[in-house]
Amino acid sequence: MSSNNSLIKVLFVCFGNTCSNLESQFLIDSAALNDWQQGCDVNPKVDVILKRIGIKNFTHKARPISYKDYEKFDFMFGMDYFHIEDMLNAADALKSQTKIYLLGEFNPNENDKVIKDPIGSPMSSFEKCYEQISICCERLLEKILNKSI
Repeated sequence: MSSNNSLIKVLFVCFGNTCSNLESQFLIDSAALNDWQQGCDVNPKVDVILKRIGIKNFTHKARPISYKDYEKFDFMFGMDYFHIEDMLNAADALKSQTKIYLLGEFNPNENDKVIKDPIGSPMSSFEKCYEQISICCERLLEKILNKSI
């Protein structure tokens, strides 16, 4: 984990790591809970959103989360409670000091805390995912800059 004088290291964790690239405008790294999409490119629907917001020629290969991530990152953010439970269990077993949060905790809308995996869903689900992640990351950045997290 980083010292007080180094960069803050953040990892976003989702199920397959081909849609979580919606965080790419804020992203330091991302990983999946499993390896079934390892090496896959960004989901084409995500690519549409990224191009719309001005991110062109984005390249990404999905990767699974590793035990080294629990040493490397200061913060890890899961998209749903399943992710959080899995990450907390691994962190506990590894005696990791990484802080683990549900990304949706930073959403001011109390009824919109879980960021659902949009894989296999229509474009509107990807748009919703992007909106949620954007709102949460803006609030997260504020908290990190204010050192209130």
